[in-house]
Amino acid sequence: AAFFLVSTIGTAGARLTTGKIYDRKGPQYVIFPATLLLAASLWAILAAHSAPLLFLAALGYGAAAGSLFPALQSLTISSVERPRHTMATATFYVFYDIGFGIGVAFLGYLSGRSGGYAAAFDGALLFTGLLFAGYLTLYILTSRREAAEAAPGKVTAAAPAAPANVPAAAPGGAPCKTASGHPAADRGVPRPRAGADTAAAADLPDSPAPADSPGPPDGPASPDAP
Repeated sequence: AAFFLVSTIGTAGARLTTGKIYDRKGPQYVIFPATLLLAASLWAILAAHSAPLLFLAALGYGAAAGSLFPALQSLTISSVERPRHTMATATFYVFYDIGFGIGVAFLGYLSGRSGGYAAAFDGALLFTGLLFAGYLTLYILTSRREAAEAAPGKVTAAAPAAPANVPAAAPGGAPCKTASGHPAADRGVPRPRAGADTAAAADLPDSPAPADSPGPPDGPASPDAP
């Protein structure tokens, strides 16, 4: 009973601290140390020959279990989109129960075949090593994929720019021309508007025609004139 009481204290202490570490630094800063602590605690339980060492192993075991379970669950949920969080949580608990049942049956079989609990703890250490190796492999592959996705890609060729001196369209469809007779460029030369400008020009009153220029004043008649 004292073993499980100390283990519960370790679990409660881990829940108060490892969650902040997970949020600030990432899951690898929780899962890797917790897995190593779990392996060390299992070995200490197996090798304990005194109550203080057994309680210390129980404290480490509770802290490792209290850190690993929520970290793995959070990692599973965060790996999918929000609409699939419920499915991810259910899948996590399903495989947790399957692994729990297989582990209990397999370790019990080893204990019965070997005639002691030492083989069961050895098997638990083996499972812990497999967990550590599996997560390490997954972490390396994920890190490489993220690094490859974050690397700058190939620079694509830019589309050719449109020519700057594109003649503006006149109301009749012909390009506008400047005083020199060359087509006017879009830049700096306003494009005439066929509808509004034509209508405005049609509403203007006709300007009066200029009067005929007077001829030279009549001078004295030439003496040779008849």
